[in-house]
Amino acid sequence: MAMTWRIASRDRFMAGRGWLSAHADALVVIVVAVTGQHEVWTPGWPLANIVGPRWVNSVGYLLCAAALWWRRRAPLRMIAFMTAVGAAQFLLIGASQGLGIYLPWLIGLYSLGRYAEPSALAVGAPLIVAVYAVHEFRDPAFEFGGSAVAFWWILAAAWPLGLAFRRREQRTRQLHALAAELQRERAQRDQAAAAAERGRIAREMHDEVGHGLSIIVLQTVAALGQLDQLDTAGASSRLRTVETTARHALAELRRVVGLLGEVTASPMPPVPGLPSLPALAAQVQATGVPVDLHVDAGPGSLPAGLSEAAYRVIQEALTNVIKHAGRPCRAAVTVTRKPEWLDVQITDNGPGGYPAAWGASSPASGHGMAGMRERVALYQGQLTAGPGEQGGFRVHARFPVAVAAVT
Repeated sequence: MAMTWRIASRDRFMAGRGWLSAHADALVVIVVAVTGQHEVWTPGWPLANIVGPRWVNSVGYLLCAAALWWRRRAPLRMIAFMTAVGAAQFLLIGASQGLGIYLPWLIGLYSLGRYAEPSALAVGAPLIVAVYAVHEFRDPAFEFGGSAVAFWWILAAAWPLGLAFRRREQRTRQLHALAAELQRERAQRDQAAAAAERGRIAREMHDEVGHGLSIIVLQTVAALGQLDQLDTAGASSRLRTVETTARHALAELRRVVGLLGEVTASPMPPVPGLPSLPALAAQVQATGVPVDLHVDAGPGSLPAGLSEAAYRVIQEALTNVIKHAGRPCRAAVTVTRKPEWLDVQITDNGPGGYPAAWGASSPASGHGMAGMRERVALYQGQLTAGPGEQGGFRVHARFPVAVAAVT
């Protein structure tokens, strides 16, 4: 919204500049024309010395003043036109003196520097020198020195002044273009960062909350079955597990919502990592899937981000075991710290193996597997997933510790 407002404001500003430019050009033409006609038709005007028929001078002054209308769009052609008109006038009736003949050339030379390429001076300067040479040759009142030299210096300074303003405007436009480009790049970076953050939060929701909901569903179904068999003690135990898991999932949901900047009344739990694996294994075992956990990684010495990534891979793999491996089955989790790698392996002995037992909802093509690959790729690691050598399914992730230390 802010960028749209700035673009609209810039467009209105540029339209306003175009309107002012057209009116400024008209004002310049009118002022120069009125000045020239005043000098021509006011006898004895102290700033002018009119030579020859006044109506010829009047027409010449008007033509040169009118040519200034094109000073922005075609400054070199304007100079050429005024040169032809002035030279013809000077040669035919002689050269008059005054602002009416001086102002068009002063403004024209300034416009040549302001609105034409610098190379245009190679054509414009000889034309101006030539017409002024004719003027001085045909001026009966010409005297070298005094005011004539001052007028020449002022005339000569017009082109550098126009060029200075031209370069200043070019630098300003370049700075505006650079600012606009930086603004676009910043908006793109903000959009990319927002998309990445949304993806990260979605993975957090899928990994933690989805895992908890999967356990809740399975435990609820099992409890209903036990109630049908009048096993109230077993159903009560499973429902207590449902309550604990639901509370944990709710706390994790609050933590993820906290990532969005929401204020929560209760403190957010810490981000899970490898030290949380025993609690994760207990959750899974409560669903009826035994978990053999072997951790030889010195998790306290690992970067927090790497520890969380490994935990999330294990969590997603165990969630898939619960949902897809079938019964009876057993899962094994092995975490090993090596000098250069952190090895994580999750296997199960579910019947049928992949893909027959996993069916159409195979984790190898689902969001869970995609999330695992993203987490491993974040640390430039390696992930393999597929049927185990003796059936079941196997997930193996390797994280380079050196990369994680600087990520």
